[in-house]
Amino acid sequence: MAVLKKPALSVWLPVRALTLTLALGWALWALAATRTWQDVEIKGFDWLTIASAPGRSELPIVLVGIDDASLAQLQQRWPWPRGIHAQLIDTLSAAGAAVIAFDVLFEFPSVPAEDTALAQAIARAGNVVLAAGLVQQETQHGTAWMRKEPLAPLRDAAAGTGLVNLLYDRDQALRRIPDNDDAFWRIVVARLRQQLPEASFAHPPPEGALIRYNGPPGTYPRISFYQALEPQRYLPVGELAGALVIVGRDTRAAADIGAAQVDTFATPFTQAGHPHMVGMEIHANVFENVLSGGAIRPVPANISAALAAWCVLLAALSMQRFRPVRSAVVALVLMLAVLLLAWLLFTRGQWWLPVGASLLGIGATYLLQAGAAFVAERRQRLLIKQMFSRYVPAAVVDELVAHPERLTLGGEHRELTLLFTDLAGFTSLSEGLTPQHTAELINRYLTAMNEVVFDHGGSIDKFIGDAVMAFWNAPLADADHALHAVRAACAMQQAMPELNRALVADGLPALSMRVGVHTGQVLVGNMGSRIGRLSYTALGDAVNLASRLEGANKAYGTDILLSGVTAFALAGAIPLRVVDLVRVKGKHVAIEVLTPCDDAALVQRSDQAVHAFRQAHWDAAQQQWQDILRSHAHDPLAPLYLERIAALRRNPPPTDWDGSMALDAK
Repeated sequence: MAVLKKPALSVWLPVRALTLTLALGWALWALAATRTWQDVEIKGFDWLTIASAPGRSELPIVLVGIDDASLAQLQQRWPWPRGIHAQLIDTLSAAGAAVIAFDVLFEFPSVPAEDTALAQAIARAGNVVLAAGLVQQETQHGTAWMRKEPLAPLRDAAAGTGLVNLLYDRDQALRRIPDNDDAFWRIVVARLRQQLPEASFAHPPPEGALIRYNGPPGTYPRISFYQALEPQRYLPVGELAGALVIVGRDTRAAADIGAAQVDTFATPFTQAGHPHMVGMEIHANVFENVLSGGAIRPVPANISAALAAWCVLLAALSMQRFRPVRSAVVALVLMLAVLLLAWLLFTRGQWWLPVGASLLGIGATYLLQAGAAFVAERRQRLLIKQMFSRYVPAAVVDELVAHPERLTLGGEHRELTLLFTDLAGFTSLSEGLTPQHTAELINRYLTAMNEVVFDHGGSIDKFIGDAVMAFWNAPLADADHALHAVRAACAMQQAMPELNRALVADGLPALSMRVGVHTGQVLVGNMGSRIGRLSYTALGDAVNLASRLEGANKAYGTDILLSGVTAFALAGAIPLRVVDLVRVKGKHVAIEVLTPCDDAALVQRSDQAVHAFRQAHWDAAQQQWQDILRSHAHDPLAPLYLERIAALRRNPPPTDWDGSMALDAK
């Protein structure tokens, strides 16, 4: 059964893995450069932020909210008289606040006395940082950013002013710590260093650092503005001592603040269903990140790309011999390892490692390997179908296609029953025919024999001119391979009369066929050249003996000969007549040969005659063979044995004679 040789897996699989890594790595690199994918990656940062948030603050940061309760309690419309803010500063300063940071922009003048009162309170405290802001405005020349500063008297009295603007991502969430030199956090931290010279501070975060939020809205202690005006009444003693106090808007329902004054923003927690966070609490998270060194640094893009490439390569190598469940487990383990790495870097090292591309690469590798395995399996199924469809029955082909693992590629030792056929005198017969008639004759004969082999579950190994080699018990196991092979041999001979009638009717000569059958251990599998074609075939002494038995039919005048090994395997399922005990060239042990025979009386009489012959009882043997010849005038064995008896009478055999005859045919 010829089949093209497949590429060596040991070479092909790593090459495929490397090719897959390069192709998929390039695709992931191109994808990672898109803003859409960056938006996807940032969701990973959100997940890590939410999952790792401690839910509390480790620093004395207190929020003072200009909230709905304060508007109601103070019974003042916004904007409040600035004397109220001056009162708050004096109260907070008296309570021991380390720094007072106003997330409120005092850009417009109000009542001069009120402005003066606020400036004086700011000057007295000496630790007040005021907010400045950048506002987008439309001009006749286009959109421009305008910086808005506090009133000059207030700015001059303050410990500093800083830009409170925060950086939006494309989804309008705030995740990034501002980098500008006069960012609000820089001014506040600088003032805090002056106020607490003995305290240790972390190094400032690098450019591009991200905010590691400590929790959802409400994580930081928050008191209402009106409560901060009377801390002795509303707050525990010492609540504000040494605290970094942030004053900002926290109104959500009061209509008089106005829509433009709403100071709430989206954060990573917003994606998880939490409400927007007020600006002063976002500043509180920034301050804590800076002061404690908890800001998150993004891992350089080239490292993320390298990790994705390594993940793809490792996944490709691990899945190169693809098994759906095992490969899925490998993919899951790799994904969990990547997620664990990202988690540890985020929580222990303050690094954010985008792993979306790595996870996508692992998943894509699994799908691509699954697709490649599917295509390879389809090719293997097609290969098996092409390999065996002409040589084994359709049911066997379907079984091999459904379970290719049952096909052992390469070779294995297995017991087979082998069958050889040949046409008697076909060479002489074909000399009198045209090539076209010869081809038609042989094709019709081989087609008929092929069908018989298939009907009995056999496999055609090859056609050798007018000869057929078939075997049973490979590629699929067949417990009754000897029985099926002998039945096939009988069916082949039974099909010959009808075939000959059809041939003669078409002007072609009749055919005579001989069959040899033997059971034995052989090497069966794909054999052939490493650089050429392979053939699924059987090799070994058993093959040669089956072929010799086919040729021995000519010496005995029989049409089917099978070995004693095959006869033993039949266990009496088919009646057999003993033919002879023969010695094959190159073998020292004689073997029994038999032929199928439905005449029970003839089988019994032949057994007796052969037994007498092997015991050298010439008179009894001669009488028995003569009786067989009288009742069966055309028996092929009786004349042969009578001739041998006469020869042995003239030249008696040696004393150790076992009754065997040398088989020289083929």
